[in-house]
Amino acid sequence: MTTTPLEVGCYVDSTHGIYATNRVCVLAKVFGWNGLPDYVNTAEPLDLEYADEALVWLNKNVATEGCEFGWYDGECHYQTREWWLTV
Repeated sequence: MTTTPLEVGCYVDSTHGIYATNRVCVLAKVFGWNGLPDYVNTAEPLDLEYADEALVWLNKNVATEGCEFGWYDGECHYQTREWWLTV
């Protein structure tokens, strides 16, 4: 999959509260992730396991060299590896 490099920054902030996991899954789905089972009710907060699976997929299929997605302080960021080493 070829993508345009993303801007680094916060992609899901803490204002989403218990629905932050849903937002991470939606972000991954925009890029082609198909990791949610059909029976999952996305109107309810999703378990962290789904968001973590989505992040693994994003890092493998979307992130460019030297950058990665991850959780920091309840928010989902796409940052450089150097940034991750400082937090």
